[in-house]
Amino acid sequence: MAVDVLIPNAGQASGEATIIRWQKKAGDAVRQGEVLLEVETDKATMEVEATATGVLQAVRYAEGDVVPVLTVVAVIARNRTLGTVPRRTPTQVSLPHLRKYPSRPKVCLLADRYIFCGRSGE
Repeated sequence: MAVDVLIPNAGQASGEATIIRWQKKAGDAVRQGEVLLEVETDKATMEVEATATGVLQAVRYAEGDVVPVLTVVAVIARNRTLGTVPRRTPTQVSLPHLRKYPSRPKVCLLADRYIFCGRSGE
């Protein structure tokens, strides 16, 4: 899923902003809240932050370009591997109702499913 990066409307009278400097370039990994670019209006200089975690896929305007507010200046392709979701590792699980059997299976938990990965108790 792609997320658009917009020039924010800071409430000034001017309806446009000049791109001063890009902090990131196309292909760079970005995290939500990370500064992507700096823009300048007739009254202030602002930093535009990433609104999603992913890869900066497309940069549509160059430094020095004058862009109307609320214009899409870049696109972030979401990438789940860059998010805060931890990777799951297999965890051995004990099944008490199988203790009475001499060669009970060893069970591993991976991605919320039980996967039989061998036998224990031998």
